[in-house]
Amino acid sequence: EVAWHTDQAPHVKPREPESYDGVRDAKVLKIFIWNCEQFYQCAHILNESDHVFHCSTFLAGHANLWWHNFIDDNVQ
Repeated sequence: EVAWHTDQAPHVKPREPESYDGVRDAKVLKIFIWNCEQFYQCAHILNESDHVFHCSTFLAGHANLWWHNFIDDNVQ
């Protein structure tokens, strides 16, 4: 999606990565991580701690449950 501004070059809105459901497949996980990294570059999200928080919003199913339990056990 491209948003045109009269005084600037076009601003490209990157497509968000597909969710990751925790499937134990190295190729699927590698593609998920790659897509997240590409999204962050295009969206100019440079802080790595923001990457972790943002990436967690794309977790689904077992991966989301794991993350929820991890946060409950480790963040006070």
